Amino acid sequence: MVDALGRANPEPLLSAAEPVLVSALGQCAPLHEVVNKLKDVLFQRGVGPLALGVLRIDPSEQKLEILNAGLPHIGCVDNTGAISLEPALSNPVGLLPDEHHSYKLTSLTADTTLCVFSEGVLQGSRARSLPRDLVSELHLERWGGRLCSAPIDESSRLVSGALWRSHLSPEEGVCLFVHLPGPPRDSLDPASTRPPKKSSPRP
Repeated sequence: MVDALGRANPEPLLSAAEPVLVSALGQCAPLHEVVNKLKDVLFQRGVGPLALGVLRIDPSEQKLEILNAGLPHIGCVDNTGAISLEPALSNPVGLLPDEHHSYKLTSLTADTTLCVFSEGVLQGSRARSLPRDLVSELHLERWGGRLCSAPIDESSRLVSGALWRSHLSPEEGVCLFVHLPGPPRDSLDPASTRPPKKSSPRP
């Protein structure tokens, strides 16, 4: 996710960033290289800083890379409802020329939903207590998979309801949800591992 941080005319910034990010991320470049390429372009064109959030999933290695440069906390909710928040580890890219943009490498946890918000989403009377309130009101332990697969009108209703309950009233903003599915529910049922019952003999 990229966030132009409320600029009245974000088009020059986004048009400069998009081809760099699409190319670098598409080639699976290391995240520090992705950020350095983006930073170079932003300074060359003088278009200003850009908040950046990247979730890179590696199923084969069971690893998740999280880069948060200037965005609100990235939420992570497991199937028990436990919430963890990943704060920004640096300023937006392009704000300071020599800043190092760290990222986090963690284990991939199945049946978990990740959520990324642009700054514009967290506007309202209780914005200081967020995004934990919003993440909690989304009930992602129950709705995470549905939210990511439902038609846009249904997912919009789920998010709008959570925004209202969290006393948020954004004029505009972007929410990104990524669900990491767990094993099929049948495999979680101990009864499914039992041998089938033998049919009773007929009298």
